[in-house]
Amino acid sequence: MRTLSRLPEQGPRPATTLGLLILAWVTSAFGNSLQPISALAWLHPLILLLAYERAVLSFRSSILAHILIILIQAGGTTFAFAGMLGYPKNTPASLLATFGFGTALATAQTLGALLPAAVLRRRGAELLPPRGFHLRRPVSLSGAGPPGVAAVGRLLLVLPLWAFPVLHGAVLTLSGYVTAHDTDPGVAISDWAPMLQLTSLFGLWGLTFIMDLMASAAFLMQTDEPLALEKLPRDPLQTDDGGYGSDGYGDEVTTLYGNPAYGHAPPVGPSHSWARLARPLRRHVAAAVAAVALLTVIGGGLSYQHQFWQRPIDELVAREQRLSASCLSEQGARVGSEAYVWLWQKTAERVQAGDHFVLWAEEAVDLDGDEQEAALLEQGAQLLRVHGSAAGPGGAYLGLCYQKWGGAGAPAGRSTNHFVLLGGPNGSLVWDYRKAYPVPVVEAQVVPGPPVLPTADSPYGRLGGAICFDLDRPSYIRQAGAARVDLLLQPSWTWGAVPQRHFAANSLRAVENGFTLLRCSSSGVSGAVSPRGVASQRLLTASRDALHFSLRLEPRASTAYLLFGWALEWANLAAAGLLWALALAPRALLARWVRQGGAVVGAGFYAGAGRGLGGRGVEEEDDEDDGVPVPWRGRRAPVDEEAAGVGASGGAGGASGPGSAGGRAGAEAGGGAEAGAGAPRQVGAKGWWGHLRRVLVTGSPATSAGGSSAGTAPGTAGDGGSPAHSDRGVEAPLLPQPAAGGRPSGLGAGARGLAD
Repeated sequence: MRTLSRLPEQGPRPATTLGLLILAWVTSAFGNSLQPISALAWLHPLILLLAYERAVLSFRSSILAHILIILIQAGGTTFAFAGMLGYPKNTPASLLATFGFGTALATAQTLGALLPAAVLRRRGAELLPPRGFHLRRPVSLSGAGPPGVAAVGRLLLVLPLWAFPVLHGAVLTLSGYVTAHDTDPGVAISDWAPMLQLTSLFGLWGLTFIMDLMASAAFLMQTDEPLALEKLPRDPLQTDDGGYGSDGYGDEVTTLYGNPAYGHAPPVGPSHSWARLARPLRRHVAAAVAAVALLTVIGGGLSYQHQFWQRPIDELVAREQRLSASCLSEQGARVGSEAYVWLWQKTAERVQAGDHFVLWAEEAVDLDGDEQEAALLEQGAQLLRVHGSAAGPGGAYLGLCYQKWGGAGAPAGRSTNHFVLLGGPNGSLVWDYRKAYPVPVVEAQVVPGPPVLPTADSPYGRLGGAICFDLDRPSYIRQAGAARVDLLLQPSWTWGAVPQRHFAANSLRAVENGFTLLRCSSSGVSGAVSPRGVASQRLLTASRDALHFSLRLEPRASTAYLLFGWALEWANLAAAGLLWALALAPRALLARWVRQGGAVVGAGFYAGAGRGLGGRGVEEEDDEDDGVPVPWRGRRAPVDEEAAGVGASGGAGGASGPGSAGGRAGAEAGGGAEAGAGAPRQVGAKGWWGHLRRVLVTGSPATSAGGSSAGTAPGTAGDGGSPAHSDRGVEAPLLPQPAAGGRPSGLGAGARGLAD
């Protein structure tokens, strides 16, 4: 009877797990908050990966570990964004709503990114072969080389690096359609100029992907990764020229966990060695780090693209337009009130002073019905007809922003949020735009307008307009980039601690689309942002304020984001869909997909070297001490019963052939598998709850435990070949042993049976 336990020195220490959970809360609270700390933002995904792995290994209940990870993230998010829904001050109801928001986001990230990424690592450890195999040229066992790995196997081999960035990016893409993108982690690192400029290549999504990719690479460098490979000495069958006999397959032979038959016991305990990673995985990690370093250099160069190479300052100044702009902020002024009179007085002063653009903040005025709306628009047009020429030949443009209750387009008790632009010598209507994306919960009463961004040509270039929260959706504002807008006008209204984060997030739209942004916000941050993301004006604005500043209108910039960069986010979403399908696919189905050329390179050769979601275990007491590790939670490695059964029948035939040793071993291996399959012991409770627990723990619906490990041991082949030792569970070499003439002799039918 085998009893299983985890070595104390192999599992995470409680203090380590507790420290990582605390760090996960800290980085959630300060790494992606309304006032983020960039260094903690970079650390957050790495700490999250480490805390998740250690928590799953430390708690006997995997479901409890997942709940804890979700609550840790939700608590940090609640602390970070407490002021977002609590205005003018936090209340128990607002904190509860913020906690609900954080819990929903944490659940999506944990179950949509962390869990499937860990499951895919587990699947790779289970299905990839633990013996020598070709990574380049697929061959069948009837040939002279080791078996190949199919495309799915190659994918599983490198997914420990790529799965989390792809899945997390997809979760943020989908959640952004509900919560918008101003809370994306990439915003927290956009204050570094090289990262800011990279949004002109692949948008905000790309910044988050870079963070997650670096975290995933660092995670692989320090964790005991299940897909670690240990290089074998040159195989005895391999000739001096790197081939196998006259067929000459020259690929290097490696093993996933070592091979006792070659004198290499599977490694025990954590390893931090770079050489332990599989060669393809090492190449991917090195390429990812090099790519991020290269992108940082490119981002730094893009900061100076407008003046490359060594352009004189006079030339740069000549390309700009120097315009005058004003921002007038008020909140909900009623017609006839003192605030309403003040607002119109300041508007007239700025138009008469010759400002080219006079812009009201969002919802500066509250109107009741269509009559008040018509009177307000006529008053604005009359002001431009009388004093608009003071701005010069191009005239002045007046942006009136108001909330209209009732009237056309809004039923009783609902409102519409308008941004009307008047311009020209007659004060004619340029556009009447209604906010397309009201803020959830906060603007529940607002009826959204059609999602069509207004544009218009003017003497100062092509103009575009959007209101506040509209700019939190990059795919929507891409309409302005596609229309080649030069200047985007944005009235806004923010509150509490939100303004600075919102200004930073909205500034990315200017870099992505290559336009200049003019923003006027009440209780927020107003200013002008260049196509390179440089804020030429950045002014804190009170609820009632009048700001005047110089607007430097630069030529619009062409960006790679508009050409193809925007599509990368959707390609990533498609890739995530494939990974989610692989994580949910039955293990037996994946095992069949990993086959190549008729060779089973999956479960039939897997001998229990996995560690659950990262842990490694050994046998505590075993009268048949074979030194082969098995999963640490009392679970045996899954056995491909179909392959083992075929191996038994094939082994019986091979017992009388040239590969008699392999035939006998194959028959015994098949018998062992049959015995093991005859008495399976399921892990955990029965029913749907046990099924869910097994999926969370192992990534597979059911895992058999018990029986003899001999079922996973293929026989050796050839006269004079070493014994298979299948009765003791020791794995024999997959490759045929050399006959007297130095060439591989017949491959035992037992080995072929397992392969077939």
